[in-house]
Amino acid sequence: MRQKALGKGEGSPELTELDNEEEEISNTLQCLENKDQLSLEHQFHTWITLERKINAVTHLNNDLAQRLIDITSNNLIQELEEELEKAAIGVLVATAKHFPEIVLANLQERIQPKALPHHSILCAMVKLCQLKAMAPYFGAMWDCVLPVLPLVQSKEYVLLFCDVLRHLASSVSRYLAEPPQEVGELDITRDTAASQAHVTFLVLFNNWFPSAQGKVMEATLNAITPLFFIMSVQTLKNHLQYLITGLLHLYETGLPHFYITECLCALLDSVLSYKKWSKRLHYSLDSILSALFAQVCAKIETSDTPSKRNQEAALQAFKVLGVVYQEDIMAFLKKKMEHAEEVEYTAVLTILRKIIQDSPHMDKVKNVLVQSVALLITENTELVKRPLLQLIRSLGCCGYLTLPGGKVLVDFVIQQCEHLVCTTTSKDAWNDEMIQKYSISTLHLVPWKMLMQVVCPLEYTNTFIPVGKALTSLLLKSRIAGRSPYLGELHRRPAELPTPQALLLRLLVISLYPYKGGDSGIIALQLLHALHPINSLHPVMHSVLGQLWTEHIPELIKYLEAHTKETLEEKTWKGKLLMLLEMSVESIMDDAWSRELVNEILVKSKSYSHGPQDKYFPYKFYGTVLRVSRSKEFVREYLIIILQTSHQEEAEREGIASAISLTATRHLNDTLVVLQEFSNQLIPEEGSPSEQNEWRRSFSTLHLCYDQVAMKTKDSILPLVDNILFQMLHHFRRCTASAMDLSLKLSFLRSMATFTRTVGDIAHTAKETHEFSQKAVIAAFMMLFPDILFFGPLCCVQKLIEEESVQLLSTPVRQQAMIVVTNLRKLKPPLKPEIKILLVRTCYKSVFSLPPIENMLGEVCDSTQYQHSESLYKETISALRGMLEGLVLEYPGDVQKILEYIEPWLSSRKDHERERAMWCSARLLRCVAKLPNFDVSIEFSRLGRLVRLLALRCHDPVDNICFLAARAVYNLYCILLVKKQLDKGHTAEKLYAYKNLGTYSPSVFYNNTSQIAKAFAEYFTPRQLTNLVLTALDGLTDPREKISRAAGELLSAILDERGADLEKVDDTLTGIYKRLCLIQEPNTRQEMLRAVCFLAGNNTKKVVPILLAHSLPWDSNTTALWRVLGTRRETTLCVLQLLIQILEEKPVQKDNSSISDDETSLQAVAVTCALCEMLSVPGCRDAVQELYPRLLLAMLGHVQKVIEQNPLENMVVYRKECGQENRPKAFDPTSCALEAMKTLLSGAGYFEVLVYMEEHRGWDLLSSPCDYYCGIIEITSAMVKHFRPLQLHRIFKKLIPLLNSENEHDKVMSRAFYAQLLWHRSVAQSQELDILAPLKKWTQETNPIIKLLGLRGISNLALHPGKATHLRSHLPALQEFLKEKDERIAEQALKALRNIIYYMEGEEAKAAFCQIGKSLWQPITDESEKVRITVIIALGKMLKQVNKFKPGPAVHYEIYCALVPLMLVMQENKPEVLKACGDTLAECALAMGWTQLRNLFRHLTLSDHLQVLQEMCKYLVKKCRKMVGDILLKSLAYLKSPQHLLREAAVRFIAYTVKNMNLIEVDHDDVMLMLNVAAATHENKKLIMSTTLQAFQQLLNECKSRITQSS
Repeated sequence: MRQKALGKGEGSPELTELDNEEEEISNTLQCLENKDQLSLEHQFHTWITLERKINAVTHLNNDLAQRLIDITSNNLIQELEEELEKAAIGVLVATAKHFPEIVLANLQERIQPKALPHHSILCAMVKLCQLKAMAPYFGAMWDCVLPVLPLVQSKEYVLLFCDVLRHLASSVSRYLAEPPQEVGELDITRDTAASQAHVTFLVLFNNWFPSAQGKVMEATLNAITPLFFIMSVQTLKNHLQYLITGLLHLYETGLPHFYITECLCALLDSVLSYKKWSKRLHYSLDSILSALFAQVCAKIETSDTPSKRNQEAALQAFKVLGVVYQEDIMAFLKKKMEHAEEVEYTAVLTILRKIIQDSPHMDKVKNVLVQSVALLITENTELVKRPLLQLIRSLGCCGYLTLPGGKVLVDFVIQQCEHLVCTTTSKDAWNDEMIQKYSISTLHLVPWKMLMQVVCPLEYTNTFIPVGKALTSLLLKSRIAGRSPYLGELHRRPAELPTPQALLLRLLVISLYPYKGGDSGIIALQLLHALHPINSLHPVMHSVLGQLWTEHIPELIKYLEAHTKETLEEKTWKGKLLMLLEMSVESIMDDAWSRELVNEILVKSKSYSHGPQDKYFPYKFYGTVLRVSRSKEFVREYLIIILQTSHQEEAEREGIASAISLTATRHLNDTLVVLQEFSNQLIPEEGSPSEQNEWRRSFSTLHLCYDQVAMKTKDSILPLVDNILFQMLHHFRRCTASAMDLSLKLSFLRSMATFTRTVGDIAHTAKETHEFSQKAVIAAFMMLFPDILFFGPLCCVQKLIEEESVQLLSTPVRQQAMIVVTNLRKLKPPLKPEIKILLVRTCYKSVFSLPPIENMLGEVCDSTQYQHSESLYKETISALRGMLEGLVLEYPGDVQKILEYIEPWLSSRKDHERERAMWCSARLLRCVAKLPNFDVSIEFSRLGRLVRLLALRCHDPVDNICFLAARAVYNLYCILLVKKQLDKGHTAEKLYAYKNLGTYSPSVFYNNTSQIAKAFAEYFTPRQLTNLVLTALDGLTDPREKISRAAGELLSAILDERGADLEKVDDTLTGIYKRLCLIQEPNTRQEMLRAVCFLAGNNTKKVVPILLAHSLPWDSNTTALWRVLGTRRETTLCVLQLLIQILEEKPVQKDNSSISDDETSLQAVAVTCALCEMLSVPGCRDAVQELYPRLLLAMLGHVQKVIEQNPLENMVVYRKECGQENRPKAFDPTSCALEAMKTLLSGAGYFEVLVYMEEHRGWDLLSSPCDYYCGIIEITSAMVKHFRPLQLHRIFKKLIPLLNSENEHDKVMSRAFYAQLLWHRSVAQSQELDILAPLKKWTQETNPIIKLLGLRGISNLALHPGKATHLRSHLPALQEFLKEKDERIAEQALKALRNIIYYMEGEEAKAAFCQIGKSLWQPITDESEKVRITVIIALGKMLKQVNKFKPGPAVHYEIYCALVPLMLVMQENKPEVLKACGDTLAECALAMGWTQLRNLFRHLTLSDHLQVLQEMCKYLVKKCRKMVGDILLKSLAYLKSPQHLLREAAVRFIAYTVKNMNLIEVDHDDVMLMLNVAAATHENKKLIMSTTLQAFQQLLNECKSRITQSS
């Protein structure tokens, strides 16, 4: 091959690839030759790589193969690691695939007859025995092994040789039976193999078997097993008994049974392949069967594979034996089934299923087999379902189910098809779902005739789906095969197969609930369709139905497939089925066939006991059959028959009524005749209780029939209704003439309720109107059993309901009575109004007065009675609600009357009565609100009272009442809204939109009275509004906290919305005030106060005088009322404006009343008390700030009036709480007025003004008649300092009209404000008017205060830029005011001059200063200290401004003139004066350039002021010699001053000056003058201190000396 490859050419890819592969193998092999240089891990990977490469090549070089085999075998005989050994064997096996003969030759060299081979060689032989390429050499391999077998002794070698022999024998046996095609012929024949197998068997069985144990025995058995199929027949014959005995004996040892069973199975299989040896086995058959049965019964663990294989081998052995010994095995198994346990049963069933797989051998025992299994099924089979079902399935496959006993097996399978609950969780075990699925699949193996028998019986209902599917499938297969079911075949066995009518009825009944248990409806229809093949000459049902069903049944099936259980409309579906039946019967038109069908229905209807609907609907089939019949005799006959059937169950009675009603749709007159005849036969007779009960049930059926007939026949029944009613009444009177039976009464009431409802619905929608004369008679008769008939409904209704106990609800009599009344509303004519009213009142009392439902239910013992009582109560309440709604729907205008009579119950002290009444009210209003055609005649003339009542209930202590009340309020609101829109002429579409208005909802009104008031406010007339308010006052004192609070909320809310329209304001306010002292609950009080707030806001002129008229001092309730008036801005504004009006002018008086002056002044005092309360509320700030200017002026004006009246100090007009522990503080009129002023400032948020007034004694000034204007100035100053310009301008504008008021008080107050407001620049610079003109005018008036205020205004005006220059022309006039005796005027004039000079500029300032300088000298030494200080400070200020512009000689002269009085005044021991003189002298020194003196003056104190004076005198003598004389002369003038301090100061100043001067330099005349002065001073020694006196003594001496010299 290699040569051929080379012949392809050098460039052949194949040659290159082959060479490369062999070269890689050679290189890898070379590594193994040098393995000592490799690690064990590397060696292992090398062996694995080598094996992979050898397996990958298609051809190996002979030399390379020989080399591979040699190296591998050499490695194997060495001691290798286990993994390396396996890898090397893999290489050897891979090489054997290419050169098996070389491998065999190598093995033969390694295995010598007299020596045991290496164990690795044997392991390699095990792998080679499994190699197909070695098959031609298996004989040679066996020859190699046999010689060394006697040498084997050790356990290891025994196991290895057994493994080699097992694989070798198995391969030989397999290839002898089927020689391989890909390899050459075998080197061993069957005879040679038998001989070698025999020899091997002898060695194993004789040498190893006797002593073998454990693993050796297992291996020995494994090796012997394949030898049985190779050994000759004779050999097996010789050893058979011995082998069986030995193998059976091994079961008693501890050896795993699998090896024994497998060996035994192989032995039996090899022996029984020769039939003539069956007799030899018969002797040991029982032992063999018992041993094998034990193996089948052995417990198998889930993970125990040997135990599973052991059981499979045992079952295979049974199968092998069953071919020959089926009768013996059957007898053996039957015996085992007697008193067997679960394990034995399971084993028997498993064995039977195994052996019947070869069915031809079971013909002899098949009957016994089926009967045995049927017998087993009759016992407890719960634990062996799985093997039993598997066996039945196998029997079905063999066609054994039709044998005797097969029906039991089929029934068992069908039973397992039911839906069961899965309870088994084991992985291997079958759960119920698996059993069910297996059983369903088994049904397809059951003959269709057997399945047909289980379609109709009701006990197979739960298995219909799988049975129907299987049966349909079988029938369709039969149809395809041309074996359709025939009517004749069905009726040849009538006892077993159902009739066509029975099948039709059963399948239709099943189709009624098409999704019950799955797709039962579809399956039933499919089966029904399959039972009538269109091409059949004798169909199962009827020959004429073919075309009809072919068309309609598929449509029904499609309809079901298009829906689900949730989407299917039950009524529509059942109508389709009835239509199918009706069309089928009409198409048949065979009275005999129909008669059989209705008879079948009658029979089967009694059998359907699983549910009411199962009983009920077959009667509809019955009625459908009668309906389509054209024979009146047939119809009447079967109507009578059905009426004479059982009426025991309710479903039966309803079914009878439905059948009769269906019949009546085409046979109405015949039906009514039959019912009347039946009614005439129902005459009560004395009899047993059961007979009486049956009679009552028939009575119920009769009335039910009337109702159903009316429901089905619709308009056709209306002309006959009066007659039917008469018959019902007549029959009932006849039946109850002797005694009144409660159950009969209830039955009649229910029937009458049902019938009247049905007839009422029909009459309501009928095209023609019918009058029912029996309506009033029915009401009378129904409500008054049986004494009064024609006394009229009024008495009857009242008596019937009043007869019912209000302490117990045990019967539904009142419920049914109200239901009948409800139903009668749709019949004409309507009941009279007086009847309705009495009916409503009676029903209210009867229902609302019942005990609480909890109490009634608490007396019930069992749960059933509990549910009944609870249901009865709910139905009774619902019946009352329905009756009320019915009365309203009959005439909507009655709704107010109905609600009016419910009001007492809404106000009941009992929670359950209120709750019931509220529930009815809510539902009634909802009914009116939802009216499709709203009636405009609906009126609520007492709307205020109704809203008040509902609103209070929205705060009821019971939560459910609150919820219901909220809904009632909402519905009432909707009613009023719609009515309002109707009055506006809106269309129906708009009305619908208003009904769904989203502005309000019940949740909005829940516990929210304010929203209720807001919603209804616009709908109240003034009278209704007043009625609501006055009635709400009564709720304020309700002991229930929530109700009283709700009343307060309603009152405040409604007064907020519509307070202006209230008619009786006095009564309302008085009512609130009187109740305020009775209520301590905080929330309620707060709502009452808010109500007054809203009332006052809307009726200020009525409310305020009433509150002011309360006696002073006010109590806490009155103060609370006033305080609340400050919480709402709108109210606060209105009230404050009125109070301001009272303070400004005459108080507002009540109509037709006269008030004296004292009362008038007292009213003003009351206003201040009111303001103290109102303005103390934090929420009033905005309103106060808005009215602040006017309010401020009015209150200040009142303060002035009060202080002038000089009221008694012990006159208490107001008390203010000062904390919990302190007693209330009392106020007289004056202090109250001031407190009001303080409250005004704090209420407006002007706390800085308050502080300023306290710091500057502003309140003291205001309270003084003399200093009142000063208080005005102080408060104005505070406002100027802290207010914004806009606020000041508002005040300023309010002042202008008062400046020239005729009232002197207003004039002083306004002018004081005016003058001081000019302190603020924005006011002073106002362009709206001439600011200065009025000030000039005021300075000319005689009133000193006015004159002072004018000067102050000028002074303030001069503070602002440009104003000082404008005022220069007024300096002379101002100088004249310095001469005023009134120091206040002089002082204010000085301030004006100061400000004018101070705010001048440049030369103008200096000129002005010089202009007024002389006028300032005298005031410096004024007797008034205040004037002195003012003028000194003014002088200093003026100089400070002048110094800015380099003062000249003129200014210096004025300074020299002012020095003397300043130096004299400085000597006073008063800090204020000293401070003023020091500052002014410092400015003088600055102007004169006296730097040294300026520093002394700036730090002048009381302790050094005389020393500073000496330094000043010394400095003047030294620096100003020319002026010293003038200074001395000016000072001499003060020696004659009337002021003692000035004289003393002048003497001291002269002395200090003379002490430092030289008289030589003094003029002669001046010396003479000083001499005279010194002499006079010397004479008055008391005025001069010692030091001063010495100085003057020296001066006297010097003067005398100077005169002497001159003379």
